[in-house]
Amino acid sequence: MKKFLSVLAILICFISGCSCDKDEVKKTSIYSSSVMAFSNKDNNYYTTTSPFGTYISLVGYDEDDVYELEEEFNELVFKYHSLLDRNYYYRNNDGAIINNIKVINDSYGSGEAILVDDIIIEILKEGIKYTKLSNGKFNIFAGKLVDTWDPRFSWLAGELYKVDPTEAEINEALACVPTASEIDSVLVIDEVNKTVKFNAIEGCASGASITLGA
Repeated sequence: MKKFLSVLAILICFISGCSCDKDEVKKTSIYSSSVMAFSNKDNNYYTTTSPFGTYISLVGYDEDDVYELEEEFNELVFKYHSLLDRNYYYRNNDGAIINNIKVINDSYGSGEAILVDDIIIEILKEGIKYTKLSNGKFNIFAGKLVDTWDPRFSWLAGELYKVDPTEAEINEALACVPTASEIDSVLVIDEVNKTVKFNAIEGCASGASITLGA
């Protein structure tokens, strides 16, 4: 994610770093297009989702330069979104499913080493680093805990459902969140072979889940 933001920052500086007077020239903004997501592996049922669940924009002071970068900008946003999404499957140009965070989560406890893009490896390493530095207070493995709240407070949820989960539900989810000291045995990253293996956590019956929402 840091590399992605750095690229966007460079592009924005390139566009806006001209000799034009910023008080006189109006900014031009473009937004990344929605991306198409496969709901499952077996059929072609589509749904749309905004990249990263938010608005991503490229802003500059030269309209022609901004729109010239639009296609590359959208491709970059889609690439990162499809790799880091934990909710949907995506396919490459050949129709093969991209090994993203959802695919890694699906492999929990299977013992399978998932071949992944370098971007995923770098971001997982960064997430693990901060999980350890915070002694688990920041924890990229808190997906199961996040899932106990998200559906309840979604805009799709009815008013009567907007209540906190029970203590039992929270404790069940916490059993699937490894401590900082357990992480290296739970997620095994092989940088040489570019694979990730998501091992089972003792006492976690429902399956752990990685989330990069932080």
